[in-house]
Amino acid sequence: MISELNSMNTSQTSKISIQNLNNLKSPNSIQAKSSDKSSAQSVKQAEEIDTSSGASSSIEAVKKMLEKRLEQLQKQLETIQKQIAQYQNNSNEYAQNILKELSQKASGLISQIAEVSASLAEIEKNKK
Repeated sequence: MISELNSMNTSQTSKISIQNLNNLKSPNSIQAKSSDKSSAQSVKQAEEIDTSSGASSSIEAVKKMLEKRLEQLQKQLETIQKQIAQYQNNSNEYAQNILKELSQKASGLISQIAEVSASLAEIEKNKK
């Protein structure tokens, strides 16, 4: 089941082609500090684009990419939450290990969702 989840995360991640956001971590990564840097870089890149010609269309493109990323992260989190519910009442050691791994992945996804949301908020703030 974990390998299916990892394969699903990998295939969903590989579908994302974000030119200005290459530094965002994949859903399988649980490294908040690296993702913080990536989100900060994304916002900085968006701000730099804003100073060039065609700024609004570039900003909108980045915003749409971030929104798509946010949707994908939320779907992955929902999938993990469903799997957590399946193992939650099982006292079997194997099930508890899976539950621990799923909880860690959920935590990482929540961090990434927060970072992408913050980047979107920063874009909106800079628009005004």
